[in-house]
Amino acid sequence: MTPSLPRDIRTLAASLAAAMMMLAALTSHAAAQQPCTTDPLAQYAEVRFTLADVARRGLRGRHYYEITFKTAFDGVIVPDAQRAKYPEDMTFVLQHQFERLNVTADRFSVNLWFKGIKSRVTVPFNAVTYFVDPSVNDRREFDVGTPARACDRPQSG
Repeated sequence: MTPSLPRDIRTLAASLAAAMMMLAALTSHAAAQQPCTTDPLAQYAEVRFTLADVARRGLRGRHYYEITFKTAFDGVIVPDAQRAKYPEDMTFVLQHQFERLNVTADRFSVNLWFKGIKSRVTVPFNAVTYFVDPSVNDRREFDVGTPARACDRPQSG
């Protein structure tokens, strides 16, 4: 006996709906996963690339950068007067008055002027809380002190 057409269509529709729900669940789960990395500085890769490009070629076009960082973070070097004035967070702008920008794997250093006095500032990338390019309305926020997500490992035991 051949099944009736309406019953075949209902079965096919139910199977298709179930498959679509499974696909949607898998897709949303995969999208929620962060990339697997053990590099605590991975979240700063684009900032590092951008600053290294500025160090090599200078600022281009109308770009300039506002950088906010934790002044008390280990490895931050700022003049004592600036640290006293900004004991928690400090923001500076890389636009007109800066020189000798140097970028390494884990930090950057730059000469800035504070009240006409040239000073060397060093900031580890993991002290940066905001990196903003107002010329293109781009703002990146970082969680200082939050380690990168470790790669998932099977539980032993």
